[in-house]
Amino acid sequence: MKKVMVSLIVICLMLIAPLSVLADVRVTPSIPNDPTTQKDNDKGFVKTFPIYVELTGDEGETFQDSNFKFEFDFGPAITNFNCDGYGEYEVETTGDVQTGGTCTFSTASTIGLGKAQVGTISVLIDKNAADSDCTIRYMLGEASSVFNKTNPDTGASVPYEIIIGGLVLAAGAYVVTSKKTKLFKI
Repeated sequence: MKKVMVSLIVICLMLIAPLSVLADVRVTPSIPNDPTTQKDNDKGFVKTFPIYVELTGDEGETFQDSNFKFEFDFGPAITNFNCDGYGEYEVETTGDVQTGGTCTFSTASTIGLGKAQVGTISVLIDKNAADSDCTIRYMLGEASSVFNKTNPDTGASVPYEIIIGGLVLAAGAYVVTSKKTKLFKI
């Protein structure tokens, strides 16, 4: 009886579920935490970061809207910024480090799916500033993130995966041995 019920449920799910799903093209921005170049000058450190956009969707789709408007909020250690286009992308930069900057990357070409670099952002960082003041927040549409930040010191010296794995192994060993062990009273 169980096999019949499971078979009916599977058949119903196959009839109800669509056979194919057409997904919209999704845009995912990314800026790596490590700069491609870092120079030291009299005013501070100049760090340059690449700006990527990854387009995902159905195979063969193209993306018609070729404008990517990045909005930036800078930490107090950032004293200046500049955006440059990459390849066929041109850039329009507005704003400043106090109120937040906007870099709009655009191209006349049709864009295909995949990850592509659209530009770079260069920031001037005060030499005497704390690492926690060097954060840069960015937003493209609904997607937002922070880069150029230091990882906080958690104080953990053993990775969590090892601790969790050890607990799982110990629990498994306890369950297996507790069922087969019988205590005899002499």
